[in-house]
Amino acid sequence: AIPDNYYSQDNPEGEPSVNWRGHAHLLYSNWLNYYVYQSTPYSLGGL
Repeated sequence: AIPDNYYSQDNPEGEPSVNWRGHAHLLYSNWLNYYVYQSTPYSLGGL
């Protein structure tokens, strides 16, 4: 089932409302920062 307010005025013929793009970018960048940069050892000799 399509979530409420996914389309403008709940009309599936229209374009989806993309009001979550900023939140998705923030979530991805925080994940990337934590799992790639924070968990990588500072000394590359340990890799």
